[in-house]
Amino acid sequence: CANGLISVVIISLLGRVLAAFMMGKRDLQDGKSGAALNYILEAISFCSVSADGSISLSKLVGDMYSFLASFPTALFEDEDTPAGSEALLEKHLEKVARGSEFFASALHKVDTCLGDESIDELRASLVCDKAVNLLLQGTLAAQWSQLKSDDCAGHQAIRTIFSRAQDEIVEALRSDPLSASSWCGLGCALIGEPIKAQHCFSRAIDLDPSSSDSYANLGFLYLNGGAFSEARLICDVLTQVADTPMTWVSRARALEAKAIENEGKGPSEIIQVTDAYRASLQVQKEPFSLLGLAASLR
Repeated sequence: CANGLISVVIISLLGRVLAAFMMGKRDLQDGKSGAALNYILEAISFCSVSADGSISLSKLVGDMYSFLASFPTALFEDEDTPAGSEALLEKHLEKVARGSEFFASALHKVDTCLGDESIDELRASLVCDKAVNLLLQGTLAAQWSQLKSDDCAGHQAIRTIFSRAQDEIVEALRSDPLSASSWCGLGCALIGEPIKAQHCFSRAIDLDPSSSDSYANLGFLYLNGGAFSEARLICDVLTQVADTPMTWVSRARALEAKAIENEGKGPSEIIQVTDAYRASLQVQKEPFSLLGLAASLR
């Protein structure tokens, strides 16, 4: 009876927290990042107290901390951490990094269970979640590092974060080698190794042809490598797979590359680029899409 009551309480708590999480995601998509952050922080605070007793709650809290990487760093500003300061970025990173602690807690609970196929899959999923959290930390740190090109220590720290993420994902793939999300994550972690990253993204697509993240990352990999025709082909497929901001930003980037390749942007090419950025903004008001639209309209 006591166990049944605990289960009911956890289910009720999950429902309430998931509702707040979804409202936060909705507000972020609508460009209301301040309101979205309040929802997420409230859900984290409400759920963290009971997370120790549940794998599901621990994973959910970890997911919410990872989601904080989607917010502008400026939202974490206060009197002690003014805008534009390195301390502000560190504060943002610390928030995101707390997700790794909750994923580790969930993994500890899983490891105490008797091993079977479903437990192995769950463990692989949690290890992958922990690795994605590291990738998000590395991406945030890299954005700051781009503003400080002489920060050698910072660059080394970023490489260390991505290396740790690689190790975590390889561990996840040992448990579940058919996980498309793990292969996609490994491709993202392979900084400076485009051939290996291409293999990982292609493997993810083979395993899950509906994986929009895999297509988008492969498209960006081709763009960054100057393979513009291949990037456009990937973007054509991607627009049939999913309607996400990444889908349309990837397409806009490919169209921009085509215009540059043609040595001059004709009016029709400009219109196609702006239409792609507008489509991205209709899905979610991403700052990058707004910047791309503004630049293409000049």
